This record gives sequence, structure tokens and C-alpha cells, in this order.
Amino acid sequence: VGGSGSVSVSVDKVTLHPGAVASGTVTFSDGVTGKWIVDNYGRPGFTEVSRKDYRPSPADAQAFMQELGAALQQRGF
Repeated sequence: VGGSGSVSVSVDKVTLHPGAVASGTVTFSDGVTGKWIVDNYGRPGFTEVSRKDYRPSPADAQAFMQELGAALQQRGF
């Protein structure tokens, strides 16, 4: 079971996705990478994932949400 430190999230300096307030990249504990966005309503989603039909483990999904929240808070969102 992966811990909170096993997922890495980064926030883009400039968000170029229409309708998105923030975007960035994530690397899950198993090495799968993805690009995420947060829309105007605060809903996170993925625009790209390195493995087709990938679903992160529940621990990775929770860690992603925690890391995303912390990263966005640092940026003033």
C-alpha cells in the first residue's frame, strides 16, 4: 500500500487549457504519469495518462488529492 509520499504532483506556471483554472502533472507510485486540470468548478480531471485505461490504486488516488490540494494551496488557489 502506497503512502502519501509515493505520488508526486506539480502545478504548471501557466494554464493553457480552456475552462481550466489550474493544470499540471502527476506521477503515481507505480510510475504511471498523467496530466491533470482543475476546472472552474474546482473539479479535477485528467487530460492525458501514460497507460491506457489506467486507474490509480485507492491509496494513490487519495494521495493525489492530498498532494493536489497542498500544491494548489501553495499557489494561492
